[in-house]
Amino acid sequence: MLRLHTLILCTVLFLTLTFTQTKATAAEIILNSGLVSYVNNLDIDGQTYDVSIVYSQFIQSWQPGSNWDFASSNAPIFWQNPTGAQAATQALIDVLSDNYATNNVWDSHVGNFVLTDEIVVPYDHTQSGLIVSYFDQDRQDLTTDTLVTDQHTTTAACIYATFTLVPEPTTATILLSLSAIPLLRRHRKHINHN
Repeated sequence: MLRLHTLILCTVLFLTLTFTQTKATAAEIILNSGLVSYVNNLDIDGQTYDVSIVYSQFIQSWQPGSNWDFASSNAPIFWQNPTGAQAATQALIDVLSDNYATNNVWDSHVGNFVLTDEIVVPYDHTQSGLIVSYFDQDRQDLTTDTLVTDQHTTTAACIYATFTLVPEPTTATILLSLSAIPLLRRHRKHINHN
């Protein structure tokens, strides 16, 4: 009887490991009124993120303190990580390709609003208090993407990407495996008492 229960438990653990260790699905673009509002399951250097696209001011989205200490650890996820910010911006540019816009912006040359694929990923600040970010330089041309870095004020309205790290499936696997150990011990004690 013990072998049968052990076999069942091992099978359940094996299946759990097999199904939870598969890589996250491809990035999923979620539109709102034809514009990108979320990108779920975006892979950036082997980590999976859910991304919100927000039209906001830096100071509204992240609320830096006077010494650039962020309220309740609300710093941009790639803060003081230019390599990560660059990879994140490039990953977003790649997934949006030439097909998706993030907002409408005023184009003074044509006197009308045009679609934009602007994405701003902040990663640092200057001594004078400007935000340093990566973004697509050709923001009004959906088919041309040029990744650059530039500076802007904390009150400039931008189309920011905010990132949330998605827990890796292996974390869930470890937790499930550890939760099964007490059940196995309890089962063994029950058998030994009989």
